[in-house]
Amino acid sequence: MSSNPLRIQELLDLCITHLSESPADLLSCSLVARSWVSAAQSELFRIPNLMSLRSPSDRAAGKF
Repeated sequence: MSSNPLRIQELLDLCITHLSESPADLLSCSLVARSWVSAAQSELFRIPNLMSLRSPSDRAAGKF
C-alpha cells in the first residue's frame, strides 16, 4: 500500500466524481499526474457536451 494519499484510487475516484459538473476542473485534474488521467477523462467524457465547444459570442448570435 502506498503512503502517498494521492495514489489511493478510491479517494481519487471520489474527488473526481465530486468535480463532475466542472469540465475545467476535470481537465486540470487530468494534467496533475498520470495516475489521475484515466479517472478524470472517464468522468469528463461520460456525457459529451458539444455545446460548450462554441464561444459565448457564437451562442448569443445563434451561430452553429
